[in-house]
Amino acid sequence: MKRLLTIFIIACVFFSCENDRPANDPNNGQKPIKFDMTETRADITASNIETDGFGVFAFVNNGAEGTPESTTFGSLFGEVAKKVYKDDAIGWTYDDIKYWESDRVYHFFGVYPYDAPYSIIKDISGNPTGISRTFTTPDEANQDIVAANATHTTAETTPNSVVMNFEHILARVYFIIGYDTDKNKDDEFTLKEFSISNIKKEGTLQSLFTDSNTHSWSVNPLQNMTFEWSGEYEFGSELSLWKDGLMLIPQTIAPGVVNINVKYTYTDHYVADGEDKIAAPVDKEVNTYLPAVTWKPGQQYTYTMTLHEDDLITFRQIEVATWGSPQQGGAIIIK
Repeated sequence: MKRLLTIFIIACVFFSCENDRPANDPNNGQKPIKFDMTETRADITASNIETDGFGVFAFVNNGAEGTPESTTFGSLFGEVAKKVYKDDAIGWTYDDIKYWESDRVYHFFGVYPYDAPYSIIKDISGNPTGISRTFTTPDEANQDIVAANATHTTAETTPNSVVMNFEHILARVYFIIGYDTDKNKDDEFTLKEFSISNIKKEGTLQSLFTDSNTHSWSVNPLQNMTFEWSGEYEFGSELSLWKDGLMLIPQTIAPGVVNINVKYTYTDHYVADGEDKIAAPVDKEVNTYLPAVTWKPGQQYTYTMTLHEDDLITFRQIEVATWGSPQQGGAIIIK
């Protein structure tokens, strides 16, 4: 009798262990989906992913590879971005943890700022195919947008974490202006107004899950805007009109479309009858057009212009570089 009781107790313990897993393993051994972030660049405002967190849209196919359901996808976190935040004790985390399913394809899109009005793109059958956001450039044009994407197929391996490699998806544009110091080193140029008009103001970003999870922009041709600088700046050197640059929607600048207007005062210093003379200040206004170019996401464009006494403004230098290095003013976000 004692032996049968012992066997019964052992059997109960055995089956209890198989059917009632501990609270920290609620999904039959499935690993939790975790997120991490590599070193990336912040926007130029005080916003910081480390402090604010970032958002994630996630999609997984509805069936194992090879089944009819594998060609359709569902949203893992619903219709809005899931906030991922930094916990000092455990690192990056989020509420209502999800777990990897075997033999599935997962598409992840990281967004920052995460509270922006993104929407899920769906095909005619209602299956999600990506996310989109319509972005309108604010007047100050100083809000950065960064995005990341990742794809994992759990038939191959289950990652320890999904790494979000955030990248800039706007273009950053600088305008620097000076005067012809070779011909006019003793003259006075006082900049009063500088404006750039016919910049495309509104565009729609689409991030589609494909083999490469692509990001693309389409601009609204009817929505233009003008950026204006005004002040009273007497040149002693070149002036960077917007210190941090303008964050602008990637777009193609066609010839003769984007107009630059400059208003300034010119005071001529000259020699007559062996004496130094100063002419009365003259108000001047010059116009030119931005050279044709395509502003691409994550690229930085620096236009250096020169004012001349004969009512002329020229482009002395145009630089294109990848936006983000500390030398270019990109703030480092620490992972």
